[in-house]
Amino acid sequence: MVDSWTGWRNDVFGDPYIVWHDGPDYTRLIELAGAAPAEVARMLAAGLDAGDPLAAQSIAALTEAGLEPAGAESLLRAAVPGARGELLVRVAQALHVLTGDQSWATPIASVLTSDAFWGERIYAAMALAAFTPTASLVEALGRGVRDDDYLVRYHSANTL
Repeated sequence: MVDSWTGWRNDVFGDPYIVWHDGPDYTRLIELAGAAPAEVARMLAAGLDAGDPLAAQSIAALTEAGLEPAGAESLLRAAVPGARGELLVRVAQALHVLTGDQSWATPIASVLTSDAFWGERIYAAMALAAFTPTASLVEALGRGVRDDDYLVRYHSANTL
């Protein structure tokens, strides 16, 4: 299934470097979700199984567009226990979009304050901007502001 996810991902989003560098363009995904929702749901499940954060981001984007894939919340919740780094950030973000539950900030903050790769900590710092500030989030972002990496400090300060 990973191979079919990889091919589908490339067809829908294009070159992986461009997706990483410029961010995903969800235009084709949204078109496909309207035309073939079962295929999109199946492929996003395969993407989560493959550990690709873009699958979780896609679920959030589709939910925001009013096209939530069938079974999305269950798929995301099932991904949480094994998720680390950026995947955990993106899964928690998507669950926040789906449920509105502010407690999904906690796993994101745990990535920010961890020894994860600096790029993953940046994603966590940026993701926390969507949550209602709490003392624990401010504390986590305060730790981010004191991070060794400049970009983690920058994005943590921006979110604060």
